[in-house]
Amino acid sequence: MALSVKNTHVHLTSGCGLQGFEGGQIIRKVLQAINQYEQLEFVEVNPFAFVSVADIAVELPTSIEGLVNRLSDLFPHERQGLTDLLMLCLQLAE
Repeated sequence: MALSVKNTHVHLTSGCGLQGFEGGQIIRKVLQAINQYEQLEFVEVNPFAFVSVADIAVELPTSIEGLVNRLSDLFPHERQGLTDLLMLCLQLAE
């Protein structure tokens, strides 16, 4: 049996904007290198996700500071651990 996909679309991607972490914005950099960035319009999605687990429901903002603040509201004793985790993720991404 063959699978036919007719209408597929990218619904969310990162690395397109003018802001971002060092080493980020890769899609913007590639599009600028081939003179195509100005031909496209990117729309910021913020919050970028909504998570619902058990009795917890939270919108996740795009900034690291916003994400730490939002999750710290739910888990106040984990603020430093959340910050450390996200800084490690940022280092890995760079």
